[in-house]
Amino acid sequence: MTGVGASAGEAASTKKGAVVAVPKTGLMEQGRFRWNFEAVLHRTFLDWSVVSMRYLPKRAAVDFSCGGYCGPKSRYQVFDFIFTNARSANFHVSRRTAFAGSFGTYRAQILVRGHPVACNVRETKFLFEFRDSAAFSVGCSKPPA
Repeated sequence: MTGVGASAGEAASTKKGAVVAVPKTGLMEQGRFRWNFEAVLHRTFLDWSVVSMRYLPKRAAVDFSCGGYCGPKSRYQVFDFIFTNARSANFHVSRRTAFAGSFGTYRAQILVRGHPVACNVRETKFLFEFRDSAAFSVGCSKPPA
């Protein structure tokens, strides 16, 4: 994952004076995807420093369903944040349920508490994980038909 670093973030002031962490300019595409996804997780699971996820092979999905270290460990894997200050995001958790079907070979849809993560407001593209990558690599794509 080239271009992703723990310190890649900066603060920006809003109209009301609150400071919100926004992605640092210069992040490559994978870094921007990761930043937006981690911001969604921070909003969903609030103050947890790690989130647990589990792979759902029948749905070809990865579900981030539990804040903290969850068990049993035979089912859950721990996801560590790279961007500890990611808060502002273009992505959001959709109200839809998980899609039937697959996003393609070696891809798994990413779910947060059973719902897909939309990459845009109109919900025409959704987040998926490249399962054939050694690192946690993500992308956005149209949902399966």
